[in-house]
Amino acid sequence: MAEGTTVLLTTQYLDEADRLADHISVIDHGRVIAEGSSDELKDQVGGEALEVTLESAGAAEPAIAALAGFCSAPPELDGVVLRVPVLYLQGESDLAVPPAAAEQVRRALPTVRVVRLAGPHGLLQAAPAAAAQAIMSFLTHGC
Repeated sequence: MAEGTTVLLTTQYLDEADRLADHISVIDHGRVIAEGSSDELKDQVGGEALEVTLESAGAAEPAIAALAGFCSAPPELDGVVLRVPVLYLQGESDLAVPPAAAEQVRRALPTVRVVRLAGPHGLLQAAPAAAAQAIMSFLTHGC
């Protein structure tokens, strides 16, 4: 494409945006919530856990209470940023999300636990027992 040309690409796949775009904007409910190059966005997300920014410090106590009992340790709180561990369930025959997605998640969140299960996209519906077992194992041993 000629320099100075702008193309609007809508996608849910970061690997696709990574290959095709120099600049990425992430839009949530009509608002741009993050933007930059693919590497800049990955650097913003990268870390040991998923970071959730709360609306206010007053939201911390109810958020922590809502998560109590799910993991052996409470989530980490830094001001209005709550850090929680991440489990990624990947269907071995998932046609909607490419296998490379797990590697992208791993690059962004190095401590993510990736569990591959036999089944298609929608593992909770297609393989509920296996998904439940992986989730329970994560909750009792992994977070």
